[in-house]
Amino acid sequence: MKKAICSFAALVLMFTAEAQNKIPFFLRAEIGSSNVKSNLGKAKAQLSFGVGVETFLPIIEDKLMLNPNLSFLKTGYKTVVGGKINVNYVSLGMPFCFSILRNSDGFIGVGPFVNVAMGGRFKEQASDKYRKINFGNTIDDNRKLIDAGIVFETAVNLDVFLLGVKYNMG
Repeated sequence: MKKAICSFAALVLMFTAEAQNKIPFFLRAEIGSSNVKSNLGKAKAQLSFGVGVETFLPIIEDKLMLNPNLSFLKTGYKTVVGGKINVNYVSLGMPFCFSILRNSDGFIGVGPFVNVAMGGRFKEQASDKYRKINFGNTIDDNRKLIDAGIVFETAVNLDVFLLGVKYNMG
């Protein structure tokens, strides 16, 4: 939990410091779900939430931009046998976005992302107590520490906010 609080504090400090520059930073809110498959079958996703910051760095004016974003994500799902798993991540995405509407009001993007697990808990069955997740790549670990892959996204600017959809594959 300390790591999660420190990471979020770093996000806020970065947002505040960069607000002094000419590059605008925006708050980012995320709602979604996870597709999880295991040896026992497909898990039942729970609603996931995220909050963070992002910016758009022009590469080719009104055509191509880089969209670096940093978020704190809270994810979870229910296992086939009735257990629950909750994991908190710090997520860094770097998609390249291509304008598809006039004045850069809409875009599609693709690029890399990295999620680093900050903590988590699980219980194997509904009657169990929650236990801490061990992250790493050994046989004694429950989950990998790092989740990386490619993010696909599209969004449209609605003047008051940016409404978009993204898919992380990895």
